[in-house]
Amino acid sequence: GKGAQLARSAGASVQLLAREGSYAQLRLRSGEIRRVHVDCRATIGEVGNEEHNLESIGKAGRVRWRGI
Repeated sequence: GKGAQLARSAGASVQLLAREGSYAQLRLRSGEIRRVHVDCRATIGEVGNEEHNLESIGKAGRVRWRGI
């Protein structure tokens, strides 16, 4: 397979709306509704580390170390 592709970022989640035959409807965080095959696997829960972007970098040099 191609590995995980939907809702991979910190704090992301996807909501299962319906199952229609061999497909399921998912609502993404953006509001987009996607159809995926029901045989696709998923991990139940929400991706952690939601406050990652709130972490204080501290000083300009640390930004340079990270290459941002």
